[in-house]
Amino acid sequence: MVAIGKEIIKRVTGTHAPVETTLHILQSFGKENDREFVKAFDPDDPKLENHHQHILVYYPKYEDFYRNHKEEFANRATESIERILGRKLTSEERQKLRRAFELAVEYGKRFHDIFRGIDENRYHMVAESAKVHRTEGFKAIEYAEKTLGVDLLEKVGDIILELNKLFPEFSKPEEVYGDRWYEFLKKRGVKPEELKPQKEKHPTTLKVVSSSLTAEKVEVLSILQALEFADYSEKAREKALQKLSDRIAELSEEDPTPENLQKLGLYSYALEIIKAKRWEKIEKLREL
Repeated sequence: MVAIGKEIIKRVTGTHAPVETTLHILQSFGKENDREFVKAFDPDDPKLENHHQHILVYYPKYEDFYRNHKEEFANRATESIERILGRKLTSEERQKLRRAFELAVEYGKRFHDIFRGIDENRYHMVAESAKVHRTEGFKAIEYAEKTLGVDLLEKVGDIILELNKLFPEFSKPEEVYGDRWYEFLKKRGVKPEELKPQKEKHPTTLKVVSSSLTAEKVEVLSILQALEFADYSEKAREKALQKLSDRIAELSEEDPTPENLQKLGLYSYALEIIKAKRWEKIEKLREL
């Protein structure tokens, strides 16, 4: 679900932090607790176990999320795109995005159902298969299907097809399933060329964010949006301030070019907004 959500957000807004944006939306359905120590692993030494402090978010069970929050997730995700773009979506755009996010939730549910009752060892075997078998020229999907005993294309092919109709070339299922994908399309009466982008005389579909909305502005808006989702809680403020401070520190290490100074100004402005709790300035920043 997160993978599909982040791809939708990336395509429509051009943001460089689509996963973070998607997770912020999901976290708004969870309950945040106090800081706790959690296990982590040093990437330089996977065998060395460390402990770090993190704010943990407890999510509802997927069955509850699907039953009670499916439509609300689609609404919040669509609203987040409006915030990042800084404009209202047309009714056609909104309807299209809502459907795409609903498909993301449905996709997650089907995989949740597939993995229900699977023992932990088999789950981890599937999760690691892509990394292990990529270098061996072996399709990870074949390994996953063999391990789980299911035909994944039959389980989720209709969702993949609809997403590629909504957003042409949204994914490349032919690279994952090979000829099976074309056989699937034939059964559904769909020609592969129908899923290619079509030139429109009067375009009405969503366009990728314009170049005037820089990556830095999108990142800042994503940070501020996460703060809004958290109702401007003190913990969320601390987290946002830390992220902005880190970016300012990184840019300060670089040579002072006009471009870098503009970036520094943007991050510093956002930092001061949060410090002063001047939330009305966020909307003005979006309108730039």
